[in-house]
Amino acid sequence: MADEILRLQEAAYRGAQDTYAHADPHVLLAHVWLSRMAARGLINAADEDAKQNAFRATMQLSLLPWPKNARALGLLFLSEERPDIVSALPRYGQEFDSLLLPVLQATMDGTFFQLYERLNPHMQYVPSRAGFVFGPKEEQFGSEPE
Repeated sequence: MADEILRLQEAAYRGAQDTYAHADPHVLLAHVWLSRMAARGLINAADEDAKQNAFRATMQLSLLPWPKNARALGLLFLSEERPDIVSALPRYGQEFDSLLLPVLQATMDGTFFQLYERLNPHMQYVPSRAGFVFGPKEEQFGSEPE
């Protein structure tokens, strides 16, 4: 079951990539997150708050290259949806930690945002009380959501 969850997230990422061929990795990860949460009945994927939550939930993962980013998202879902599997098979938690080591390193050495901007050149983010508000660079928006 765990491998199927991981496979499905990688397939969903590739599907989003086919649909949105020029999208930044963060957009693709947010799309997969939205799809998964909507399929579970937890959100309305068209809701703007849900979209922003998708970007917040996947920001760190967007610093990883394909296919590590999709794999890490699958592992995140696995830990949230089936903690029993992660407890019984700790290799999944260890793999997640291993995948996120470069993100931790970028956070510690102060290069997190530089790396984010290099890998996601069409995205912008502004601080808000909720964390960040995300949008395409072409779109102008304030520092606080309305």
